Amino acid sequence: MKKIGLLLFLLGSYILNAQKMNIASPDGNIQLVVTTSGNGEFQYAINYKKKQVILPSSVGVKFKEPAVHLKQFTIVKTDTSTFDETWTPVWGEYATIRDHHKQLLVSLKDKSGSGILLNIVFRIFNEGVGFRYEFPQQEKLNHFIVADEETAFRLTGDHMAHWIPGDYNSNEFVYNRTKLSAVDAKKASDAEPAISAKKFFYKNAIQAPVQLKTANGLYLYLSEAALVNYPAMNLVIDKKTFTLRSH
Repeated sequence: MKKIGLLLFLLGSYILNAQKMNIASPDGNIQLVVTTSGNGEFQYAINYKKKQVILPSSVGVKFKEPAVHLKQFTIVKTDTSTFDETWTPVWGEYATIRDHHKQLLVSLKDKSGSGILLNIVFRIFNEGVGFRYEFPQQEKLNHFIVADEETAFRLTGDHMAHWIPGDYNSNEFVYNRTKLSAVDAKKASDAEPAISAKKFFYKNAIQAPVQLKTANGLYLYLSEAALVNYPAMNLVIDKKTFTLRSH
């Protein structure tokens, strides 16, 4: 099974049906809502203490080989489970770490005619939400090259952000603190001529991880995880909708 890992951030009773699935964190504070539209678009949303944090946001993957765009799906099945175990790290500030979360696995099939199967696995902790794309072993997809990943994070407003400019080569920039609407990655990149190995690509692009603070004082943290044979994530900002899209 090939996996693309992603860590989102903050978020178990669950209700399952063909169009909408709800699952909350063990303490009930974080709630994940997953929906499919009539045309097959798959979206997720996240609430914290009954307040919206991530508005309905789309997911998708575009392949270079084979040339397939996975953005409309049929739900094949869903499965939920609960985990609660403690493990001992080799080193670190904690002697033991508790892994307590609920999991929602959604098995999808591409509607474009390719028949490609895709799993999206969500894990909801008291501290946050993580999800990943998994491509199970299948006859129609023995080999593929990812051209783009289209995970979106649609935010609820113009949050304050700690960010560095999007770049293909370097993450050694000094962090900036501005509203998302004021991000100017070109200016921030040009301000550091001492970094020679850098490749700027878009003025509204920042790198993961990024820390955000909402107007009511909630801190959000977006990052990727499990970068095994996979590139680091940049985030392109749509300043009209305050949607961050992976790049």
